[in-house]
Amino acid sequence: MKKLSESQEDQLLRSATAWQRKPPKGPQQFGDALGSYMKVYVDGLRRGGTVAAAFEQAIGSELAHYYRADQFTRGILYIQSPPGPYMHRLKMMEAEIMEKLRAACPGAKIKEIRIKVKSAKRSMR
Repeated sequence: MKKLSESQEDQLLRSATAWQRKPPKGPQQFGDALGSYMKVYVDGLRRGGTVAAAFEQAIGSELAHYYRADQFTRGILYIQSPPGPYMHRLKMMEAEIMEKLRAACPGAKIKEIRIKVKSAKRSMR
């Protein structure tokens, strides 16, 4: 077995532990910790709200009351749609809507649209 020099050993040790995160320096102030957490959380909410507003603009005001942007997670926009012809119409418009959404919200990195069918509420008598 070949003996490594001290500098080579140090380099191997640094490369083996480079993936590990450095621990934070000392205790963090509560306000700072809360501020950094809220920044991430609020940015996510703002991005989702922007995508929902862009979706309503993309489909137009005449169709907006049939569909609702339900959730935006990991680049996937979930849309609630009534069953039948309205769901089919949304599916036919999907490519056009994706193009408009990507132009309106380039930072959101929208990958796809998934349609969730609204359940019909039946009245109990």
